[in-house]
Amino acid sequence: MWSAIILTLWLLLLSRTSQQAGENVHAFQALRLNFSAATSSIDEDDYTGKDDDETVPDSVLYLYMSSLTSKDYANETNAVLGADKQSWAAIKTELKAKKDDNGTNRYPLAPDGPAKSAAKLTLEKIHNESTALKNNMQSIKSEIKAATKEAGETLSTAAYGGKQLKEVPKEQFAGRSTTCSGSAPLTQPGVSIGHDMICICSGGKDGSNICGNNVGTTTYDGAQSTPATIQGLFEALRNAYAKWSASTKTTAARITATLRAFEETLRQRTAVGGAHSMKLRNGNAADCNGAGSSATCVDYTTVLGGNKLDEINLVKQMQTATEQLQRASSRRAALESARAEMKQKKTAAWTAEGLLKLTIPVPPNPTTQPPHAAQATKEEDCNKDQSSDKCKDLCK
Repeated sequence: MWSAIILTLWLLLLSRTSQQAGENVHAFQALRLNFSAATSSIDEDDYTGKDDDETVPDSVLYLYMSSLTSKDYANETNAVLGADKQSWAAIKTELKAKKDDNGTNRYPLAPDGPAKSAAKLTLEKIHNESTALKNNMQSIKSEIKAATKEAGETLSTAAYGGKQLKEVPKEQFAGRSTTCSGSAPLTQPGVSIGHDMICICSGGKDGSNICGNNVGTTTYDGAQSTPATIQGLFEALRNAYAKWSASTKTTAARITATLRAFEETLRQRTAVGGAHSMKLRNGNAADCNGAGSSATCVDYTTVLGGNKLDEINLVKQMQTATEQLQRASSRRAALESARAEMKQKKTAAWTAEGLLKLTIPVPPNPTTQPPHAAQATKEEDCNKDQSSDKCKDLCK
């Protein structure tokens, strides 16, 4: 994360030195970096992985099926799998279609017997555990998708002032003092990054090129208050942003870095030993009315109770998005752990499959001895307690 912060601060410093034209280039760049982070894509695969594997492995399912007794396999339904008549028939068809390289059934139904009974207990346990693991993986993946979706919506709110927006709504603009220095919830500083970019890059007579070469207008002075006109200024700023931006993905580390750049710019002292102004500007103007270069600014003191920047909406939204992406990252670790465990279940199933190939001899049942053997045993026991003249001949 620190490398991302250092890189962002370096880019901010580079922008100040490489674009000499425009007193507010540094302020515009601080906002632009955040706007870029807020509008870049979030790659869901970075958090879920590309594997679509939230299923019980085929081998676990089919080995369990091959351990069923002939009677259970012949049933029209299967309670363990929750399969009705139609789905159970379909699963059995799939099982029969599985062949090895020699064209032999890959999962033949093992003959009934003690070995099969022992294997069934193990394979059914593995299958049930795999099913629970599958459900857990699906739940984790749903959490990750929800977190990344929420992060995207939160970042849109930071950039434009609302979920899934692609433009800054005209409702965010009124007279310049209200918009760039006021405290009304719909128009106050920080309501969106796009909103603040207009305050920084359009003022009175000094607005031309104030945010860089060919970036900035003189439209938004103290007199202009037509929302639609002010809203229209954003398109030129977005085009300038697009010209300077690289196509990169949004991550929690990147957002943290761009917020740090914004904070470093905002907290600049107006003079050596001076106080932190909490105004994004290039001078010491007392008002952000756009009357001159230094007054082409954004005054956040109207929305700050102190120096806590998360009271600024755009900062709060970016921080929230960071937390949402961090939550997605933490759940990715849980998902990978579950995937590793599922591989272990697959290995365990193949190990248990060896039981299906064993032949365990059936011990004789003492209650089913041949009649002669039973009679002989009885007479032997009798002779133990008799004299020789009373013994019975066992050979008769």
